[in-house]
Amino acid sequence: MTPQPIELLQTLVRIDSTTPGLLRGPDGREGGELPLARWLEKYLSAAGYAVELQFVTPARPNLLARLDAHPGAPTLAFEAHMDTVGVEGMAIPPFAAEVRDGRLYGRGACDTKGSMAAMLAALRRLRTPQRPLNLMFIASCAEETGCEGAAHIDFHGRPPDAIVVGEPTANRCIVAHKGAYWITLACRGKAAHGSRPADGDNAIYKMLDAVHYIRSRMAPAFASHVSAGFSGSTIGVNCIQGGVKANIIPDYCTATLDARIVPDVASAWSAQSLVAEIAAGAGVAVELADGQWSPALVRNPHSRILPALSAAVADAGGNGEPGVVEYCTDAGVFAHQGIDSVVFGPGHIAQAHGAVEFVRVDEVCQAADILVDTAEHFARTART
Repeated sequence: MTPQPIELLQTLVRIDSTTPGLLRGPDGREGGELPLARWLEKYLSAAGYAVELQFVTPARPNLLARLDAHPGAPTLAFEAHMDTVGVEGMAIPPFAAEVRDGRLYGRGACDTKGSMAAMLAALRRLRTPQRPLNLMFIASCAEETGCEGAAHIDFHGRPPDAIVVGEPTANRCIVAHKGAYWITLACRGKAAHGSRPADGDNAIYKMLDAVHYIRSRMAPAFASHVSAGFSGSTIGVNCIQGGVKANIIPDYCTATLDARIVPDVASAWSAQSLVAEIAAGAGVAVELADGQWSPALVRNPHSRILPALSAAVADAGGNGEPGVVEYCTDAGVFAHQGIDSVVFGPGHIAQAHGAVEFVRVDEVCQAADILVDTAEHFARTART
């Protein structure tokens, strides 16, 4: 018997795929995606898909699965990330996958194994050959650390024509989201004995000038950014480190900022330009110690997948009007590569990463039906 979406979701949640840190960081090479990738490899191979694991590090793969049944026909891909955030502070058993009061509880249930379960169920149902459509499934690693893994996926010169990226959108079509920069700034000074501050150069004081400029000048300017559906960009300092001892003038200080920039403005900024603006505005020497970027998703006015998904959502009684979200997703990475991309999935972002993470079981089942209907609409219209 073909597993139903909720049975699939229980299996997925019970596989621990929490990951420790940045893919490129010292603690990120030994991630938690591999057991889930191996399970997906077996499941999709049994369903007739050609499956490939693409290892970004020795323990952290992306997965690419294809069902090419119709040469020359368009290819529709479903994508969901395998990694989840950690379980520290959770108030429920993180991997029990308990179903209670119409909800399934556990780490990743909402973000984003609910989407993955719906996609896997839909892909099983879509194997029948009557529609002129090829299918692809992508499972990425390291999404939770800034959509790192998606950038490493190799389509071997045959990218899909469209991708539906799974994230908790309450089964609504999402066509745009902000881009994100995580930048670590550094200020240097000169160490000296705490009793003789004039002999040193306090790096923390320099950084405080930079932070003050970010808060007082840049944040209001970013809030005024205009982009349809968004209330402006944001920028703020969320981590700061400096000094080694109370009686030593600090010679080094770092601060990490989070900038979420609306789609119509995101391409105008880079890590280097952000740091240059801070240094010039604060009047202090500021270095770029580290930087990471996750691209914005810009609405595609020529999208072929959006009309198909919107029609399917409306067929299911939902709101087929496209929306936007504040957070970033793998769709920004794929769209940046020129692939027609939208975001869709069961669950609400308010339940993601929380102490009591859950997804409604009816939303997961509905999402599977919508994805099947989306494929039907796309197959009929993509070649016209």
